[in-house]
Amino acid sequence: MSNHTPGPWKVYQITEKNKKDDGYTCHVVTDEEYPKGFCVAKVHANSIFQRDVESNARLIAAAPELLEVLEKVLRYTEDMLMDEFRADDLSDWPWVEEAHKVISKAKGESP
Repeated sequence: MSNHTPGPWKVYQITEKNKKDDGYTCHVVTDEEYPKGFCVAKVHANSIFQRDVESNARLIAAAPELLEVLEKVLRYTEDMLMDEFRADDLSDWPWVEEAHKVISKAKGESP
């Protein structure tokens, strides 16, 4: 298990037109009330990228749940391939290795 802050996370406090640089900021926070809940990411860009800021913040907020679901789907898929198709070697399904690489990357186990 990775050492990331447990989810769920949510997008909070979309700030428009920051006085310093006329940009937009979104905070990604834990789903608990203060003082237990806290900011896990701050996404900021200048005004022409407002939609990107919100989209990026939503993607970051979904990360813990995406990781958890991918791990479950991968375990189920590997079991199914081994049992149903009697696959000894999963190299015929390259996306299985891709999924392992992405999970390792998310957990900081590989670059």
